[in-house]
Amino acid sequence: LETSRFFCLEPLVEGVLEYLEYLLDSQKVESTDCLAALDFLVLHNFARASDLFLAFIDQNLSSISSLPEFDTVSECSMQALLKYDKTSTDIVLFTALSKWLENKGSLPANVKMEMLSCFDLEQFSKNDLVKIVRKTNFFDDKDICDVLEKHLEKLGEAVGSNEFHIEAQNKQIEAMQGQIEAQNTKIEENEAIEEAAEEAALEQECRIHAQNIEIEALKEQLQAQKKQINESEATKRKLNHYYWGSGSEFEHRFKLSLESLINAIEFKFDDSKFRYSFTVRSSLDGVTWTDLLDCKEVEHSGQQSWHFERRKMKFLAIKVTGSKDMYNY
Repeated sequence: LETSRFFCLEPLVEGVLEYLEYLLDSQKVESTDCLAALDFLVLHNFARASDLFLAFIDQNLSSISSLPEFDTVSECSMQALLKYDKTSTDIVLFTALSKWLENKGSLPANVKMEMLSCFDLEQFSKNDLVKIVRKTNFFDDKDICDVLEKHLEKLGEAVGSNEFHIEAQNKQIEAMQGQIEAQNTKIEENEAIEEAAEEAALEQECRIHAQNIEIEALKEQLQAQKKQINESEATKRKLNHYYWGSGSEFEHRFKLSLESLINAIEFKFDDSKFRYSFTVRSSLDGVTWTDLLDCKEVEHSGQQSWHFERRKMKFLAIKVTGSKDMYNY
């Protein structure tokens, strides 16, 4: 930093500051090194860099002040730490200062007073004043007693305020007790009504139960009717007892009496010694045909039952596309 500033290398100064900030944020700097760095930076007036280390030390002051190296921090560094916009509590900072002052008998009295002037006794709690601050003898007992007296006055005011609130709450409780008694009377009067209502509710529940049984029976009937409807919609046309010869391809076409929605077909290959492959097509006009099934494997014989997507048709065609003799194959 000193070299960069001497040669006016501002970009390098910025880079060093960014690197120092990275080290501090990632906790990669030893606490003892932070104290040494702070002495150097304060001594050479590196304000921005000093603030980085002051912030780190302030955040970790409880642990850092317990290090032996903290006692050797320079006077300028301690002044900077006291005047820094701290996040640590006053008692933590005061404890650190009192530890630093233990071996500073040669420190001028005016400097010591200037450091102590950074603290406002009223900012300390009663316990801290009695157990920590008073024992250091840095402040007159009279000043500490005056602050304690103010704490007691505030406490008395708080107690008086609490007593007023307690009295008001007691009055509210008395009023609420009267309301509760009135409500209890109403409750007793309503118990008889509730008993009668319970009996009526029980009777109603019995009626509802009977109605539910009837509803369930109706639901079952409805499901049965729906099943019948679905079965009637899924109309099947059975084509039985048609003989299919072996060898050549041929097609049987059937004309239905009415256009129908069909999703299944049954037919039979009567000659059990043959295996067949076949296709099934449908048409509305006997000219334009739509494929329904394509059974390419020559593995089918006997009774056939096939399902497909429901489709409206007037014509149905079954075409044998291949066959083989299972005994002479």
